[in-house]
Amino acid sequence: MGAETSTEEAPENHLKRSKLCKDFFKNPTLDNFNTKKGDDLSLFRYAARSRWDLSPLTKSESLFLNLKANLLMNSEISSAKDLDYLWCLYHATGDQKYLDRIKSLFEGKEQTEPITKLALYSYQNYIGA
Repeated sequence: MGAETSTEEAPENHLKRSKLCKDFFKNPTLDNFNTKKGDDLSLFRYAARSRWDLSPLTKSESLFLNLKANLLMNSEISSAKDLDYLWCLYHATGDQKYLDRIKSLFEGKEQTEPITKLALYSYQNYIGA
């Protein structure tokens, strides 16, 4: 899907983006939502608006959200940014299917590939398992 972020710099960027999303998940209010800005968080903002009825999505926003979510659920995760998007979807919606998808990236696999290592690292940091 894209390799915008190298796996060497990914943990720092991932932690920063995911912290913003996780903070919202702990306190899903309109004020907290309005603090989450930036291009990297557009998917999160669409998912959060949809899940928490913060404001209606336009047809194009809804289409983008559904297409991106389906791609992430059904295609190879090849970049740290794709993994970030999965975390953002999970934190925006609380939907277990996104967490299960992240777990599928490392469960039953030898942790040698960068994205597999990053998925395990992020899961251990956020879920603590």
